[in-house]
Amino acid sequence: METIKSVAEYISFVQGFEQKHIAQWYFRGHANENYRLIPALFRLNPADSLADWPDLEKYMMEAFIREAALYLKIRPKTPDEWLTLAQHHGLPTRLLDWTTSPLIALYFAVEHFEVKAPAAVWCYGVSSTKHDIEESTWMARQIHAEPATPIIFPFHISQRVTNQGGCFTKHDFPDPGEPFIEFDKQPNPHNHFFRFRIEHEHKVAILNELYLLGIHRGFIYPDLDGICQKIKFEVSAKHKRHTNEMQLQHLLSKNKPAV
Repeated sequence: METIKSVAEYISFVQGFEQKHIAQWYFRGHANENYRLIPALFRLNPADSLADWPDLEKYMMEAFIREAALYLKIRPKTPDEWLTLAQHHGLPTRLLDWTTSPLIALYFAVEHFEVKAPAAVWCYGVSSTKHDIEESTWMARQIHAEPATPIIFPFHISQRVTNQGGCFTKHDFPDPGEPFIEFDKQPNPHNHFFRFRIEHEHKVAILNELYLLGIHRGFIYPDLDGICQKIKFEVSAKHKRHTNEMQLQHLLSKNKPAV
């Protein structure tokens, strides 16, 4: 685990990630580093509902499909499309959200900078079946990935999914009576994990750096709510302004009066 203090430091580490034996890296940001890699469905206590997890999922998904129809412009065609739509709108499912963008994940980690705990970005690497080849394309990396856990690239039901580079890992039900093992602790040689840590005092600075790069709430949530939250951030978040000595001297030299 590396502790990072700036976007530049973070990107420097990510650019150095293994790319030959790992076909693809996925990223996930947490406002609190103690949040564990457990899908929301498996955070429910089946005993509270007098049911097991498969029955809970079956009931919730049947209800969602039945009651969501009124609000849909495009109707999902497969069970996985329904599952991702339900996940997108907050229903507890056995999916975990990931993104193909390290900057989006970093934004989610520091977005709620008022959380006093350190934040974290999880990185999940999928093994490559063609790691003997030095050159590749992004298409080939996905084709020759060897995910031990199914990865779903969702139907783009909204601009949010597109902008966030969203995807999901889909997790199996544990054996009856057994707990769900945290994703990063499951004994599988094809799953590779790395974690970044961001101390609370660096969250606002990183959030402002991301804003400068065009990664802000208006981009992450491209709707009227996102626009309003972006404007609110512009007038409320505070950040110490830094100076660049080399650029400053250049500016001063340009403004010197001619002799």
